[in-house]
Amino acid sequence: MARLFGRDFSREALLERVGNVSQVAGLRRVEAAEGPGKGVGLVECWTGSGLRFTVALDRGMDIPFAWFGGTPLGWHAPPGLKAPAFYEPEGLEWLWTFAGGLLTTCGLQHAGAPSDLPNDPHGLHGRISTTPADTISLETRWEGDDYVMRIHGTCREARVFGPYLTLERTITARLGESAFLIDDVVTNQGHVEQPHMILYHFNIGWPIVDDGARLLLKAREAVPRDAEAEKDADRWQTFHAPVAGYAERCYFITPEPAENGTVTAAVVNPALHGGHGLGVSLNYSNRVLPKFVEWKMMGQGHYVVGMEPANCLIYPRSRLVKEGLLPILAAGESRRYTIEVGAVSGREAIASLAARVGGS
Repeated sequence: MARLFGRDFSREALLERVGNVSQVAGLRRVEAAEGPGKGVGLVECWTGSGLRFTVALDRGMDIPFAWFGGTPLGWHAPPGLKAPAFYEPEGLEWLWTFAGGLLTTCGLQHAGAPSDLPNDPHGLHGRISTTPADTISLETRWEGDDYVMRIHGTCREARVFGPYLTLERTITARLGESAFLIDDVVTNQGHVEQPHMILYHFNIGWPIVDDGARLLLKAREAVPRDAEAEKDADRWQTFHAPVAGYAERCYFITPEPAENGTVTAAVVNPALHGGHGLGVSLNYSNRVLPKFVEWKMMGQGHYVVGMEPANCLIYPRSRLVKEGLLPILAAGESRRYTIEVGAVSGREAIASLAARVGGS
């Protein structure tokens, strides 16, 4: 049963009112036509609730664009959407093709700063976000009174005489809902074990991020990454207007999950929409994604808050190896990660979410 425009509709009742379900919800495959993103395959999804988002098939099946009720949810970085051919793996050159967007996936072998180990040329945040998907399928179908939309594809991170990891991603949305589910399976298709780091770089932008917005997250601890982050250590959950010359501040957070093992995090702005409020929430299992990085960037133009669930600590790679903290995927082993991403709209919904995470 779908809730649309304040009313509940069965399949039969809805189909009496529309000639095609695409009038209210659907999937559409398109392609970027110009600029550095020319040729990038995209899938547009709209659910009928006011939620619209776009999946970039040729960019790790990430989500560069998303809106709720016409309000943008993600931050758009200066480079914009670029084709994977522009990717440069060395050092910090990943930043030339970082589109921001609602989601950029980091991994699969490396996440975080470039590797500081000799003969270990992993650049910033790895290469999966610039890897095109194959075995792509789009599906729309009725399941009883629920209309379901699915996007599926597989990204391969592989080289001759080297690692062979795959990311099989399924994104599912439903008619009338203001949330969607990302279901990822990472598999080591090779015959020897491999390091496996994954970090989900959700980038929330203006107008959700603004003076008075806050991060809702119940934490056991929040550790500043460096001296710069120490300056703001007691205000890691609150945000303010853009500041000239602001240097990024990151916090390594250990979330406190609910009794069922679920972590809920959200960036919310209670002042949006005439004081009714709007935010973006994440729900996922702490068992498979036990760490969380907050990227607090209050600069001019670069005005964004990153919510970043991860399977690993984002320490220098040498430290991870020395202390036995680098996650390993055995030959043939798979790991599954699921994240529900939602728009949180209205005073009651935001208040309920704040209460659920302890009023942080």
